[in-house]
Amino acid sequence: DDGPFALDLVLNRPNLSNRPIRLVAGEIDDPEALAKRICHQGVIMALPRDSFFAEINAHFRAPASGEADKRFQPQSDEFADAGCTIRALQ
Repeated sequence: DDGPFALDLVLNRPNLSNRPIRLVAGEIDDPEALAKRICHQGVIMALPRDSFFAEINAHFRAPASGEADKRFQPQSDEFADAGCTIRALQ
């Protein structure tokens, strides 16, 4: 919901063998369990900020949702605590 039609893009193979794997924040039931499962030294987790969606929002004349910025710090902390390196997509 961060950018118009962003969820319409399918980027993962069904068996998740390609990288990077893209996850939908609203579909993660237990972020803490996911973090423990996938984070370890060497894993980079890239999380979007609202600014990442600025061009697509402008194209569709849609306002920024503010959701990515609200999620950024709590998710960053959770995944970093589990061992991931966090990068901001801006």
